[in-house]
Amino acid sequence: MTIPTQQVTAERAEQAPDLEERQGPTLEERLLRAEARIERLRAAALGAAAEPIE
Repeated sequence: MTIPTQQVTAERAEQAPDLEERQGPTLEERLLRAEARIERLRAAALGAAAEPIE
């Protein structure tokens, strides 16, 4: 028994997540996360450099 193509397409459309969910974070969100990570790494590096070597 074959299923009409339109029915299969409609079922897949219902099961597919929203377009936004599939795309993941936007470029702007990725940039903000990268900048925050750079700041954390910079702070960690400065903290490590300030500690005396034993």
